[in-house]
Amino acid sequence: MVLARFGKIDESKDFSNDNALVAISVGQDYHSPEKFTALTRLITRSPFKKTHLMIADTLQAHNILMCNKANDLAEARELSKRSGDDFLATAKISLGYYDNVIRWNTFINDSRYVEQKNLIDELYNNDMDFTKAVDSVSGLFLAKQANKLAGDSNFNLINALNHCKNYIKEELAVMMLWRNHSDFFSFNLLIYPKPMHQATKYIYNKYIYNIKPNFLKELTYIFDKRDENFPTNTRTIISNQPTEEDMLLLDTIEDTMHLLQTKLISLKRKLRQARDNNTSKHKTRLIQDEFTRILELIKQSVEA
Repeated sequence: MVLARFGKIDESKDFSNDNALVAISVGQDYHSPEKFTALTRLITRSPFKKTHLMIADTLQAHNILMCNKANDLAEARELSKRSGDDFLATAKISLGYYDNVIRWNTFINDSRYVEQKNLIDELYNNDMDFTKAVDSVSGLFLAKQANKLAGDSNFNLINALNHCKNYIKEELAVMMLWRNHSDFFSFNLLIYPKPMHQATKYIYNKYIYNIKPNFLKELTYIFDKRDENFPTNTRTIISNQPTEEDMLLLDTIEDTMHLLQTKLISLKRKLRQARDNNTSKHKTRLIQDEFTRILELIKQSVEA
């Protein structure tokens, strides 16, 4: 089983006042169904005030063009959208744990996106430091794809490099859209497995931090494989090696704990809303009773 944990941060940190954006790059190994489930478990164990899920599906159109898997951008957009549809269908069970699900087309189809894209293009043409940053990131990405592209007789290095640059510029134009327009959603944390690359940092430091210093703070995470020969759960295994039945039981306990914790988070939100909205004492009491009951179930599961 894959487990997710935050990187350079204390997992005991209180996230209750933070709004988080969980960014998903469709098609990447680190966002496979199994790893997305592990990520969702991590998110629910560290409850945020709100958690938005962003599906960066049609952004991958540039990667599709780089790999010569589409004739033009329109076809590549359609192919990448289908990949996004497939991801959402596979992840259906986990989606309920997020307050909002938003897809990439929402941003690039917004009437205000063009202005931001033009700004990024102008920066690329006139700001040499930014140009170098975009070119450097594009070159590094392309180098990592060398083995995948080596066998393609139609591969064109210049075209591939331009597709990489277009990917980065579109990504940064959307980031500027977030900065200038908070009506999509309000968030201050960006949750992604990798830190900002050089071009993103350049835009963030020059055009975002001075205006919104608390916006787009990074929260990275990594995945670990659980050692199946040494289960670290609530039940002690007597034999030297766990049986298949033991492992199934451990997984069931872990899933049950996950569901109980998720329910607890939901009730905490309801209690907070009840206080904010001056909900009747009777209704508030019912929520508190349910809250106490779930706490007791968790306690019993741990002691089992």
